[in-house]
Amino acid sequence: MRPAGAVLILLLGLAACRRDGRSAEEVPQSAETPVEAFFRYGPVTLGETSAAVRAALGQPDSVVTAPVPNRHDPAVTDSLSTLYYRGLRAEFFRAGYDGRELLSALDIFDDRYLRPDSPLRMGMAEAEVRLALGEPSTAAGGVLGYVCSSCDAAGNDVLELRLLRGQLQRITLRYWLD
Repeated sequence: MRPAGAVLILLLGLAACRRDGRSAEEVPQSAETPVEAFFRYGPVTLGETSAAVRAALGQPDSVVTAPVPNRHDPAVTDSLSTLYYRGLRAEFFRAGYDGRELLSALDIFDDRYLRPDSPLRMGMAEAEVRLALGEPSTAAGGVLGYVCSSCDAAGNDVLELRLLRGQLQRITLRYWLD
């Protein structure tokens, strides 16, 4: 093998790895906006079904399930199930017509549910939040709302940040379902 070829192979191998041991496939790709980046890379990965969340976190402290009329077909009843953990609330929509389950909302009250490199932390000041994410789409009653127009095809995922005395207390991710 020629020296130039050996160097190229070495460089390609190094490019596929990182100092923290993760491969290039595990490294987050760029997002269109800071809000989309938070949706993708802020919360720890828990899964998109209640079974996946239970597998990741164990049995919840409590579960509440309620019937919900289907907005497209009044003859069908859907349901919302909410799993409660200390510092986390995960809400799942289950379609009545096929039983498919989707994560519809996630409330985070504790930093342990955020990745170490997340730009948001509980207790951070409103000015820091705005610096990290930009100006919100809405701001009223201590809640900053950010619409993520690039998170899904419909562009309707919403990040809500509840502040108390000017500090971040709760992060809510609402996922568009239809």
